Amino acid sequence: MTAPPSPKPLLLYLVTEDWAFWHHRRAMAHAARDAGFEVAVACRVGEHRQRIEAEGFTVHPLRLSRRSVNPLTEAATLAQIIALYRKLRPALVHHVALKPALYGAIAARIAGV
Repeated sequence: MTAPPSPKPLLLYLVTEDWAFWHHRRAMAHAARDAGFEVAVACRVGEHRQRIEAEGFTVHPLRLSRRSVNPLTEAATLAQIIALYRKLRPALVHHVALKPALYGAIAARIAGV
């Protein structure tokens, strides 16, 4: 099942932690929204989720750990990102940090994003 088409192209930020988006990518996200993008954030959620949503951005929770090296956990995380990309069909994805860049690139290739 895919998301209904949006009149605005979707920019999805794939970030490890919600606080990282809040502190390092929020201004960029505002500029993207001002330029005509719908903006969403996929990340592990913590204390900053409500702040991000209050700014008008959609948050998609992920089970993403910066420290995990468990192959089963990492495969499940990759599968979750692939499913999210297939569902949302973003026009543009901004991968922030090592794991999001690696897993996001693989997921984008598999999902055709």
